[in-house]
Amino acid sequence: MKVINNQLPNNQHIYLIGNGVIGKALAVSLILQGKNVTILRCSVDGMQAYKKIIEVETGEEILKAEVTISALSNYAQLDGIVLLTNKSFGNEQLADKLKDIAKNSPIVFLQNGLHVEDSFIDRGFANLYRCVLFATSQSVSETKVRFRLVAASPVGIISGSTEVLQNIVDEISTAGFTFRTEENIQVIIWKKAITNCVFNSICPLLEIDNGVFYRNTAALELQKK
Repeated sequence: MKVINNQLPNNQHIYLIGNGVIGKALAVSLILQGKNVTILRCSVDGMQAYKKIIEVETGEEILKAEVTISALSNYAQLDGIVLLTNKSFGNEQLADKLKDIAKNSPIVFLQNGLHVEDSFIDRGFANLYRCVLFATSQSVSETKVRFRLVAASPVGIISGSTEVLQNIVDEISTAGFTFRTEENIQVIIWKKAITNCVFNSICPLLEIDNGVFYRNTAALELQKK
C-alpha cells in the first residue's frame, strides 16, 4: 500500500508482527472493533494460516475474539498498517524481510528501547512511527493474556506526516486499548527508557511485576527514591 496525498485508505488491513502478549491483546481489541487484523509470525516460514480464540483478561471483563495467525513468509505484499510488537532485537532481520513487501506502508513500532527504528531508517523506509506503550501485560497461557491499560499510549513521527499519524491513531485506537498523537515522541521514549531502568531494578527485589507501580503506593514511593 502506498500513502497517497498524506492519507491512508479507509478500513485498511492491520498487520501485527509478533505473537506476544501485546500483539494478542491489541488484535482482540481491534477485531472486536470490526477491524481486519492478522497476526504475523516472522520466526517461522511457510506455516499455514490458522484461527485461534484469544482471551484478554482486563480486570473488569474477559474479551474474546477469533484471531487469524499466519507467517510473514506467506505474504508477497503487506497492504495496510504494519504494527511491530515483536522483540526489537530482531529488527535488523525484520527490516530486510519487509523492505520489498512493506517499504511504502506505515510501520509503527510498539517496542521498548532506544533507536529500535534505526535498521528501518538505514534501509530507506519512509513512513515510520514510534509508540510508547502505557500498559502492563502478562501471558497466562498460549490463548489467554492479562492486560491493563494505564493511559493512552502516545504515537509520534520518526519519518512521515502528521496526517498519516492521525489516520493511524484513529484506526488502531479502541476503548480498551487507546492511543494518542504525540508531537515530541523522542522525549517520551527517553522518559520511558529511564523509568524502565528503575522498574527493572526494583521489581526483582520486591518479586512483583512492573504493573504494581500504579496500584501500590509503597512501591511507587520506593522507585521515587
